[in-house]
Amino acid sequence: MARATDPLNAEIFSGALEAWIMAQGEGLLRMKGVLTLDDEAYPMILQGIRGQVSVEPLLTHQWPAGLSTLVVIGSDLDHAGLEALMGS
Repeated sequence: MARATDPLNAEIFSGALEAWIMAQGEGLLRMKGVLTLDDEAYPMILQGIRGQVSVEPLLTHQWPAGLSTLVVIGSDLDHAGLEALMGS
């Protein structure tokens, strides 16, 4: 699991996450998280299975300002790289 306490730069984060996902290959099984992005009015729910990722706004619950959290499931994953892209 990786966390960030400040909003993520959406453009930089998106590219970095895409590169991280591709680098994990078949080892990445599942991703789930809530992201606070600097260009979105609402926190975004991220869900992914292997290389397929969906993102949609979190409209029904309160979420702490600026907080992002991302959980990944798989084998031989680059956890240090994930923490780096989240800024932790």
